[in-house]
Amino acid sequence: MVRVKTEVGLLLEDFTYMHLPADLARVSEPFCVIAAQLSESYPEDMKLIIALNDLMKAKDSAVRLQVAVRRLADIPVGTNKELK
Repeated sequence: MVRVKTEVGLLLEDFTYMHLPADLARVSEPFCVIAAQLSESYPEDMKLIIALNDLMKAKDSAVRLQVAVRRLADIPVGTNKELK
């Protein structure tokens, strides 16, 4: 039996953060938690998909902000060097 992923399931995959450097993961993690809570609390319909898409936009903006902070601190993206 082949299991087909739902649109919500595919969206939730985009909230994973374990592959990110530590500082980017810290920024991304709360969005993953909220996405999971939403998907567990509400029926899978268009409003949930819209909420998850909007949450994804917010997460992406927050991660990009942290990337900009890394650049200002001269820390290459993709490293686990911590900001001081």
